Amino acid sequence: MKVSRREYHEGEVDLHKLAATVERFFIEEGFVVRLAENDTGAIIQARKGGIFRTVLEMDRALTVVVELKNKSIDISMGVAKIMDNIDVNHVIHSHDSIFIKIPEALWTYETEHHLWNYIEIFMELGY
Repeated sequence: MKVSRREYHEGEVDLHKLAATVERFFIEEGFVVRLAENDTGAIIQARKGGIFRTVLEMDRALTVVVELKNKSIDISMGVAKIMDNIDVNHVIHSHDSIFIKIPEALWTYETEHHLWNYIEIFMELGY
């Protein structure tokens, strides 16, 4: 899976509401979710439990990195190793290196597609 990235120049975006929206999406889709955030960014890691976790390797999670840059939001999405202690500042400054290059998997592509739509609606509604 490649890392996908989008940047939004929407003016004032509430970073914490955006992170909570992404977290809620994953929870509604049946993922186990971890969220870490500060004033400049957020890291959301989501992984499936049960058989999916066994098949897709236990140490990997679909990972979303949200970074606030001036008045824009930069969002990166891909697969990364599960982080025991998420240091938001460190991950934001080196997030390109955390993503694992793996072959495309249908479940990640489908989940990513739906999550991007979810984020687009969030941005359009002006939260």
